[in-house]
Amino acid sequence: MKKRSSLWVFLVLALFIFLPGTAEAQSPAPLDSVTIDLWPDFDQPELLVLITGNLPAGTALPATVDVPLPDNADLLVAARVTPDGNMIDDIVYTQNANSVTLTTTELTFRVEYYMPYTEDGNARTIEFAWLAPNLDVNQLSLQVQQPAYADFLTVTPSAIAVNDSNDGLKYHRLAPAPVPAGESYAVTASYVLDPELLSIDGLSNAVPDLGTNGGTTTAQPASDTNWLLIA
Repeated sequence: MKKRSSLWVFLVLALFIFLPGTAEAQSPAPLDSVTIDLWPDFDQPELLVLITGNLPAGTALPATVDVPLPDNADLLVAARVTPDGNMIDDIVYTQNANSVTLTTTELTFRVEYYMPYTEDGNARTIEFAWLAPNLDVNQLSLQVQQPAYADFLTVTPSAIAVNDSNDGLKYHRLAPAPVPAGESYAVTASYVLDPELLSIDGLSNAVPDLGTNGGTTTAQPASDTNWLLIA
């Protein structure tokens, strides 16, 4: 009798172990939206990348998200964004070879990093790609900030609009698109910087005093003056 009971216990355990999806981690929920802002030659002679992600309403929190990074990324910050727009860099994150894994207690998060571009004299070429192997994005939006001292900027794919902002800079906005997991979304832009100065040197708006409030600042729309945590 004991032998038969042991057999039943073994069979029940085996059923739970091998039942599809029972012992495996669930696939990450898709991101509702991702907004990417590319700021070349803004406050450093590099490309500043600002990524704002939004989880779907009703997502169980805290949630872990794996955000792709290029090999040559210099990670600046990973933060959560509160419903009232405050960006707070107190979340747990780990930088990996090609990504940053963060755990957010808010539905909105922010990742910022620098990466180099290609130079040929005063000509510049930036190359950016989003490639998340295990993360679907329902809608990805991207815009490129034209440097203050660049007379023109060419973007591929072509922008659907070029908007002037009250910070005195132009923003080249691409068409939003869904990006399935494992699919690359690539953008290149080129311009001539003459004189070779940074945008921040020519902006009329002074950098505000962000204070020392424990890594908290206010997130602003990228088409407006947006100093974020770069200060």
